[in-house]
Amino acid sequence: MDQNIIIKGTPQKNKVSAIMLTASVIAFVCALLFSLYAYQNLERYFSLGWGYGGTWYYFIGYDDDFWAYFWGEFFSFRLMYGYILIASVIAFVVSIIMKTNTEKCEITVTNEAISGKLPRGKEVHIPLNQITAINRSSFNGVSITSIGNVSNFHCIENREEVMKAISYLLANPTQGNTQPAQSSSMATVSGEGNEAEQLKRLKDLLDAGVLTQEEFDAKKKQILGL
Repeated sequence: MDQNIIIKGTPQKNKVSAIMLTASVIAFVCALLFSLYAYQNLERYFSLGWGYGGTWYYFIGYDDDFWAYFWGEFFSFRLMYGYILIASVIAFVVSIIMKTNTEKCEITVTNEAISGKLPRGKEVHIPLNQITAINRSSFNGVSITSIGNVSNFHCIENREEVMKAISYLLANPTQGNTQPAQSSSMATVSGEGNEAEQLKRLKDLLDAGVLTQEEFDAKKKQILGL
């Protein structure tokens, strides 16, 4: 039997990784600028303690070499730019890993199975009769639990519509074999059956949240020839 597409997930960008990436770049630039400012304007000595003649000072002496000053003061608690640089690099790496592992997921719901791509491009095909649970996952994703496996599809813009369509198919397994195809988030009803049957299937999709009221009204007029 041919599989009819009920709905396709719309990929989206990972907003958390985008914010973290932007913040890490800003912190990196600010730390570099502050180290340059410190080199040009701040006194290059610090107190070592108190002696008989008062405070002892140690002159650092990086007047002519910025990079010698930069690395020499990298872990200075007076300036802290080195720690900020390290934190920004860690945040940058984490954001790239997060972006790579969550974006570009694909999910397609048909009347027989869930298929698509998981993070890192792993392709999956999950028959509906093997699905045991469906939940929301991190990064606006859909988590599908099947026999012996959990598949997480992250960054799905129309997540709620996808979950409603899957929930409807799981709650009405017999409808899955007759439920019509859908392009993107718009469901369409095939020409099989009489008008009453098509309208009934349309109403089921409306009640399940797969169709909006506007889409339902448009298809109803189309079926009735209005």
